[in-house]
This record gives sequence, structure tokens and C-alpha cells, in this order.
Amino acid sequence: ARAAGESTAMADGEVGPAQLLDRLRSLGESLQELRDKHKAPVYTLSAAYPAGSLSTHLPFDAAALPSSEDFSLVVRDASRPGRHSACAKEEELWTAVATP
Repeated sequence: ARAAGESTAMADGEVGPAQLLDRLRSLGESLQELRDKHKAPVYTLSAAYPAGSLSTHLPFDAAALPSSEDFSLVVRDASRPGRHSACAKEEELWTAVATP
């Protein structure tokens, strides 16, 4: 245990609690500025298809689409953990997230 008022030497590259709080505060302010400048609605589309009609023809359950101007993500709902419902035998749900 350290005595009251005793400082702890830090290795190169380490920051103390006050410096860490300053960095986190600065990061929070920067993120808020980005949030304020780039507000745009994000839309989602969910559609049900007969079971196997898409999943048997697509080589993926989810895809990120970084170069798409329309969608940023497409995912098959049943591929998510805990999403194996009774209706999954009859249909598959796909969800697309629009690019803001």
C-alpha cells in the first residue's frame, strides 16, 4: 500500500487518471460534434421470403456493403443467435439497413 501523498511512477506511454479523463472527455466532445454535423435518417427494410428461396442461392447469411449507395448491411434474421422460430421452417426473414 502507498502512503498518503505518495505518487506512483508510470512507465513510458502510460497515462494517469486525470489524463485519461481529459482524453475521454475530448473524445466524447469530438463524437458529439460528428453526431451533430452528420444527422441523417437510417431506414430498415424487412421482408419475408419462402424458406430456402434466397438462403440456398446466396453464399452468405449477412453482408456489409461499404461501397453501396443504397444499403450498408443485409442480414438473414434466422442466422442471428436465438432467432430460430417456428415460422423459420416456412419462411426466412431478411433485413436490409439503408446507407444514411
